[in-house]
Amino acid sequence: MIGSQIPKAIKLCLGFLILSIFFSFFFVKIWGKRLLEEDSFRQELTFQGEMTISEFGNVNRLSHPLLKKVFSLTSEVDFQKN
Repeated sequence: MIGSQIPKAIKLCLGFLILSIFFSFFFVKIWGKRLLEEDSFRQELTFQGEMTISEFGNVNRLSHPLLKKVFSLTSEVDFQKN
């Protein structure tokens, strides 16, 4: 009787571990990008004289979609504006 309960306990623990790993990957996939963008706002932004928007984004590790939204850019050419 006790011998049959041990494998059930091990299976339960392994199942819980596998589900935990699966859900952690799932939530990182959903919210990971947003968390990284929020972290970029917490840092101080670097600005060096005459910079294009693209250079500003590269120096401060800001994504192109974020720059498009903040600066209301419509095309890739707009990234070369000062």
